[in-house]
Amino acid sequence: MVGIAPLSAQNWEVWNSSNSEIPSNSINSITLDLNSLWVGTAGHGLCNFDGYDWEVYNTNNSPLPGNDIRGIATNFAGTIWIAVYGYGLASFDGLDWTLHNNNNSGGFLNDFVGPVWMLQGVNTLWVGTFGAGLYKFDGTDWVNYNMSNSDLPSDYVYTIINDQLGHIWVGTEQGLAKFDHSDWTIYNSTNSGLTSNLVRSIAIDADDVKWIGTDIGGLHRFDDVNWTSYTSLTSGIQHDYVQSLSASISGELWVATGQGGLSRFDGGINWQVYDPGNCLIPDENVTVVLSDANDNRWIGTQTGGLAFLGNASTTGLGFNVETGNNVMQVFPNPTDGKLTIEGLQLHDETLIELLDLTGCHVHTFDLLAGTTIDLNSFRSGIYFLRTRAGTISSPLLRKVVLAK
Repeated sequence: MVGIAPLSAQNWEVWNSSNSEIPSNSINSITLDLNSLWVGTAGHGLCNFDGYDWEVYNTNNSPLPGNDIRGIATNFAGTIWIAVYGYGLASFDGLDWTLHNNNNSGGFLNDFVGPVWMLQGVNTLWVGTFGAGLYKFDGTDWVNYNMSNSDLPSDYVYTIINDQLGHIWVGTEQGLAKFDHSDWTIYNSTNSGLTSNLVRSIAIDADDVKWIGTDIGGLHRFDDVNWTSYTSLTSGIQHDYVQSLSASISGELWVATGQGGLSRFDGGINWQVYDPGNCLIPDENVTVVLSDANDNRWIGTQTGGLAFLGNASTTGLGFNVETGNNVMQVFPNPTDGKLTIEGLQLHDETLIELLDLTGCHVHTFDLLAGTTIDLNSFRSGIYFLRTRAGTISSPLLRKVVLAK
């Protein structure tokens, strides 16, 4: 397959309850903060991995109210938000825990929470529930959107994400919803190219194209005008139950399926499948996939634990890379808009990518135009700057905090 690396060239690592401190081989959710990986398990609590060591939080050793972790999100300040199924939300800032449930949080009326999504810049948390629709939390007040008070097509929410305009996209049991913070647009099998109404996963790539995973209808691509469908009968995807999607900084889409392993798609015609028969992925039931800023993959499975797929070691998670005589310095950091970059040996091909916290491409700057870059057109939040210079053997990566 053109442009697809051979399986033998990939670097795999696997963590499970036998070879690590992960308490369960069933993984529900994964997210990255500034320096570490957070893993939510099915019934055995929350894990944190800094590239070296594991730390486990559960009902026995922390204020977590339950051990079934369905979603994790991180905000601008580094606080972790944890969806605890049946018990509401917990937040953890590294020192203190706060619980949010229908008994102690005015306006929050359902403890059966699933997906959580942090809209960076405005620092607003979005929470999906199984039975009470969608919640928005600005740090003070809760707002509920449900079938009774809005056009949300179902009160059962499976996935949440925002596009480049800040619009919220919601996958529900009865179709896909877009919310521009004023009006709703609903897509389903009767008015769009969706072939199944139960939307389990959404990814949005660097071109703002929406990729939608369904329970029995496979994968769909939507560019805000045209729809394209990919199923096990018409494409290289191996199963039509799409549980998780991740758009990488290299432009590829990663598709986690219920019984067909993990697939990589270049957006054209080339697919590559990863399953226990051809690589070290520990389970064909892949529950979640996440791409990081170094273009590595973190993979959660139903029975095989957590896997890593990349071309570099996980040690230290690779957040601060310096190579040879190149030491990238950025200042002021935090910045209110203008940022100066020093320490690089500039060459004609030197470019700097701006990535969001999940590793998705936001913008590319050409340093030949000057070593000061302007971030004023972007939302406040946490970003990474990453070199793309061909003369640098490994890309350099720096965290940047934009606070306008």
